[in-house]
Amino acid sequence: MSTPRDFLDVQQLVIDKLAADVTAAKSVRAYAGQLDDIIEGRLVKGFPLLAVLFAGDDPEQLDGPNYHVPMDFTVLVVAHTLRDTDDTRIGAGETVRAVRTSLVNARLAPNLECVIPGRVDLLYSSPTVTAYQVAFSVSMDQEFSWPE
Repeated sequence: MSTPRDFLDVQQLVIDKLAADVTAAKSVRAYAGQLDDIIEGRLVKGFPLLAVLFAGDDPEQLDGPNYHVPMDFTVLVVAHTLRDTDDTRIGAGETVRAVRTSLVNARLAPNLECVIPGRVDLLYSSPTVTAYQVAFSVSMDQEFSWPE
């Protein structure tokens, strides 16, 4: 387990954890584009797809150059829309459950607090594809260098 320095390192830890735990996912990746690219299949090798996005942070100064930095992330879960009779594929609901099981209360690195769950929202639904956003937060203390 490496020691993250910033949100990009934390994002990679999340990707690595999901790739290891959510084995049904065909792809787990960082993403900062448009949901349409995924839904229309331009970036998809198969479903379910997990796309991890950094959603922002809100640093709070502790003292001097030291800050407590809560970071928000979203995992886009895109999967086949399942019918009642379809038991051969993994759907969005099962994938959302697997994402939460993997991340909630996980300690991704020694200098990170445990992952805190956020909202799950439906983003898109069609007869073939369903997309949810699964929000969560993780915090760390970080030292920012003083300008010279």
